[in-house]
Amino acid sequence: MKNDYELLNETKVDFSKYENIELNDLEKKKMKNGLRGKIYIKKKYNRKIIAVASTVLIVGAMTINTTVVRATIGQLGNKLEQFLGIKNNKVYDDYKKVIGSSVKDKDITFTLNEFLIKKGTAIVNVKVDTREFKKTKVITIFPNIYIDGEKISKGGSTIYKYNDDGTYEMLHQIKLKDIDINKDIKVDIEYSGGEYKQNGKEKGIYGNWTFSINDNGERITQNTKEIDINKVIDLGNGYIYSIRSIAVSPIDIVLKYNTTLMDEKKIKNEEYKYRDISFTIMDTNKNVLILENGITSSGDMITGHIECSMFLDNEVQDKLLIVPYKGPDKKYESVEELIKNREYIFDEAIEIELE
Repeated sequence: MKNDYELLNETKVDFSKYENIELNDLEKKKMKNGLRGKIYIKKKYNRKIIAVASTVLIVGAMTINTTVVRATIGQLGNKLEQFLGIKNNKVYDDYKKVIGSSVKDKDITFTLNEFLIKKGTAIVNVKVDTREFKKTKVITIFPNIYIDGEKISKGGSTIYKYNDDGTYEMLHQIKLKDIDINKDIKVDIEYSGGEYKQNGKEKGIYGNWTFSINDNGERITQNTKEIDINKVIDLGNGYIYSIRSIAVSPIDIVLKYNTTLMDEKKIKNEEYKYRDISFTIMDTNKNVLILENGITSSGDMITGHIECSMFLDNEVQDKLLIVPYKGPDKKYESVEELIKNREYIFDEAIEIELE
């Protein structure tokens, strides 16, 4: 049975519009060693298909995924909503901070555009100008996040966008330790070391590009509902999922569940049955509420825990549905057709009341 992402990867795409990022020897070594640790799944854009794709990175306790998007997509701008393709959810402005300050070191200028923090996640939108550096167009770099002096970041993912003037922008989704943000906090966003490619070789670069801002996560926390579910979905043939909980904020939904398909031995043997079934979020009229290409999942091969974070592209009312599905066996030309023709298993859907 083919899943959505295998079907999409058969789509013909002009590769000249996209750039592929290769792993260096250190990163490859980390991936091999990571079989003893955790597995992180990132559903994202890649060099074959910009609509939706699925990549598995096995890297231990920390993962940094990178996605590259060319500036030929003219509608992209500084707003994180435009980065993610969010069109209908208008509340992001209520929770993010627009900064606009710049820091320069090593002839490279970082400009912090936007910042948003919620429980377990920080979103950073930064612009980078390497034109004076002249050794490369892009450096691969990921920030550390400190709150009141304590480092709380645990890795995450990055989307790149290139601008026509030679600058580029990065949108980081950063996993955070579970700490109290329901108060006034001092946030430090620190870029200190990264890599760039020169004459085909990877080189390190070190500097100090740090931003300090004041924030408070109380409002978004108050508007987030966490609901224990503790229900089992048994689809037969070993496809058993224990749905633990769901958290609904104004900007995203976090679904937590367990499955025995997320098993270290099975992963080592390249048995990826856990990818056959996915979950989406709908309203009671069966309209999809989430951004399909903004899904990030992380899983633990020891415990079988999976945490799936989904950005909201539509407002959530008083009820929602957690719907399992499997992709069609037929090839479709567009993501919209593919989503429409999935095999949704509504008989096993779980209805959640939010009021």
